[in-house]
Amino acid sequence: LHSSSKTTSFFDLDIYHKGLARARDENGWFFIDRAGVDIGEGRRYRQIENFYNGQALVQLLHDSSRCIIDEQHRILARLDNCQDENRTDIEYISKSYWPSFALKIGLDQKTNLLQVDHQSNDDKSKLREQIQHVWTELGFLKLSSDKKTFTVTDRGRLLFDRNSITRDRACYWLRDQHISAWLPTFDFQNQSSSNSNIDVFSDIAKTPDLVALTQRVLNSYADQDWHGITSALPKALFRASSIVDLGGGVGALLREISTHCVNQRLICIDRPEVIRLASTHP
Repeated sequence: LHSSSKTTSFFDLDIYHKGLARARDENGWFFIDRAGVDIGEGRRYRQIENFYNGQALVQLLHDSSRCIIDEQHRILARLDNCQDENRTDIEYISKSYWPSFALKIGLDQKTNLLQVDHQSNDDKSKLREQIQHVWTELGFLKLSSDKKTFTVTDRGRLLFDRNSITRDRACYWLRDQHISAWLPTFDFQNQSSSNSNIDVFSDIAKTPDLVALTQRVLNSYADQDWHGITSALPKALFRASSIVDLGGGVGALLREISTHCVNQRLICIDRPEVIRLASTHP
C-alpha cells in the first residue's frame, strides 16, 4: 500500500470529476484529489468509476466482486456478478499461467530470439519460432513487415538488458524451485518433498550466480521498502553509538538511514557470501 504522503508514479490518470480523479499505479486503481493525494489511504481496486452523488461503483481486487462505496470508502452495497462473467473469469484463471511459462522459456533460452531462420526444421529452431511468436504477442518483440527480422520493443528491452532489475526479478520468480511449490506433480517437487525443512539460503549459497541474483532482487525490493523510513524511526535510534541490521543483506536499510547519522557505527550482519557482495553495491 502507498502512503498518501508519498510521491506516486501513475500508470494511468483520468481527468478530474467534481474534484477527484481516477488514478492507477502498480497496485491498482484509486482516487486522488487535486493535490494528488490518495483519498483512500492506500486502498486499491481492480476497476473504479467516478463518484456521483457521493457514491462510486468499484470492483474489488481479491475476488472481483462489485460494490458501491461512499467517499470514505465504506461499502454500502454489494452487487452479484452474472454467472456468464463468473464462467469467463474461471476459464481465464485456468489458463493465465501460459504468459509466465512463455516468459520463463524465453529467458531460459540460450539461442538468439532475434534470429529468423526459415530453412532449419529441427526442434531447437521450432522452439525458438514458438517463443518468438508468443513474445511478439506479449509485446516484447516486433516482426518486420517482410517477416525477415525481429526487433526488440521498448517493453522488451526490460528483458533483453542483462543489467535490468526487471529481468533479474523475472528470472528469480520463475525459478523451478518457486514454480514447483505450486505443482506437486512435478518431478522436482517429488524429489525434494523429503527436504521440506531445507535451509533455503544455505541451498542458494551453493550456487554463486544464484546468490548474486537473489541479492540483486532482494536489494531492489529493500530499496523500495526502506525509502523514506527515517521519518518513521524513533529519534533515540540516532543517538545510539551503533546501529546493527541483522540479516541486512547488502545494506539497503543502513544506506537509507546513513544520511541521518553522524558518528554512529553502522553494522550489517548476514551470511558470508552475502557480505562479500556488499562491496559491489553503492
